[in-house]
Amino acid sequence: MQTNLAGQVVLITGASLGLGLAMAKTLYVHGAKVALLARRSQPLQDAKGEVLALQTEHSGGDVACFTCDVADATQLAATHAAVVKHFGDVNILINNAGKSSAKPFLEASEEDWQEDLDLKLMAAVRLSKLVWPAMQNSKHGRII
Repeated sequence: MQTNLAGQVVLITGASLGLGLAMAKTLYVHGAKVALLARRSQPLQDAKGEVLALQTEHSGGDVACFTCDVADATQLAATHAAVVKHFGDVNILINNAGKSSAKPFLEASEEDWQEDLDLKLMAAVRLSKLVWPAMQNSKHGRII
């Protein structure tokens, strides 16, 4: 695994807690510029504080918060543009947004299914399409 991520721009969805936050911390410590995306502003700010608390003289990373409902295509495009304006082109995309809304099969409505598809599938597809051209042009990038 590459551990020197100095200067690499990493965008993480669902980054305010859990696995997203853990990945943000690790990537930041290894020098990445980390864009944290989540729906709620305060948890994002709290997450940023946790990431910055790991700063050492060797980390060299940077972190910024972007409030975004990734299930909303318009918000997603605007947030991607804001990340690129702030950090530059995204080198690593981590599609991590999701929530658990498990129900018995017969109790799940079509709206439940659509919300899950928009959040867990279409957000990843849309964001991947947004970062792809820059990755293709640079002949470098990762989508997770």
